[in-house]
Amino acid sequence: MEALESGINDGDNRNVDMTVGDIYGDSMKEILSSDVIASSLGKSNSKGSEKKKKSDADVIKSVSIMMAINVAQLIGLYAEIERLQRFVFVSSLLRSETFFEMIQV
Repeated sequence: MEALESGINDGDNRNVDMTVGDIYGDSMKEILSSDVIASSLGKSNSKGSEKKKKSDADVIKSVSIMMAINVAQLIGLYAEIERLQRFVFVSSLLRSETFFEMIQV
């Protein structure tokens, strides 16, 4: 669990996630921030000049963000269907402040 928490806190998902900026550069900055994730793990199989060193922590951070986005979407959709005003999310990953920040909706 410590390795997971360390990866969430120390990893840089931009090394493995493709962002809007990677695709469009700064031409979309008035519509979307260049830091918005366009494809989770989109750079994980990069070749040539795009290939950068990717650490295990970077992959852990990317997968954690992808999981947080999916959890938040599912909670939002379920809350809308059931007309819920509040919900409780319980996970041992909440020990990581970074993960908790990722799932806030």
